[in-house]
Amino acid sequence: MSETPLKTSLTDSLFSSLYEAEDDYWWSAARRSLVTRLLQRCCEFKNPRLIDVGCGGGGFLKSLAGYGKLFGVESSSSAAIHALGKSSAKIIRGDATDLPFKDRSFDILTSLDVIEHLDSDGDALKEYHRILTDDGIVILTVPAFEFLWSPRDTVLAHKRRYTARGLKRLLTKAGFKVMKCSYTNLFYFPGLLIYSLFSTAFKRKRNLEKTMFVLALPKWVSTFFSRILKVEELIVMHIGMPIGTSIICTAKKETKTN
Repeated sequence: MSETPLKTSLTDSLFSSLYEAEDDYWWSAARRSLVTRLLQRCCEFKNPRLIDVGCGGGGFLKSLAGYGKLFGVESSSSAAIHALGKSSAKIIRGDATDLPFKDRSFDILTSLDVIEHLDSDGDALKEYHRILTDDGIVILTVPAFEFLWSPRDTVLAHKRRYTARGLKRLLTKAGFKVMKCSYTNLFYFPGLLIYSLFSTAFKRKRNLEKTMFVLALPKWVSTFFSRILKVEELIVMHIGMPIGTSIICTAKKETKTN
């Protein structure tokens, strides 16, 4: 199987700024917390084999230290180097649409803000299904709503944004049974919507690599945002959210019965 890196518009310096900040950055920390809670609730495997596809700099894998046998797949060489230095997981270069593993190799698969970067998200989901064991669990996060498209999406090399209904349809087509699907990050939905509308209306031309997506905020502001997202986490876990800037989805591999 091939291990051809995926193309990206991000420079190595922007990659580095993201990976160096992700351990403490409020948005990354909130996403890790929510995904970890979903793992605790949905996954009953003892000492599971878990793979994080598109593991980036390894921040999420680092937070899972001691949770089963951990693997990461990353197409970017610079990101893989960061992940190797940050996590004890086994890191492998590879493409999400052509994973270098045998069928039914893993119990749990996470892919956090990954498939929106791919030309064929459906092919990636089929690969996720292939390498999961029977009744294996996949947890995905993706950006929500095309009308929220902004220059930041271009910087981040996004191909698309999603709706919950569309994501559930893709997972079902790939052979998964959706267990939970909810929008997240409601609190900064208005801000992103205004930014998106402003950027579109005025067609602002700028050096997109300066549209930083890791904002240096005062500690009290980061703490405030973190507390808001903790409240949102409780809502997502219990009833879900009808709108937000992101989507989180948990699904189980359906097994064919004769």
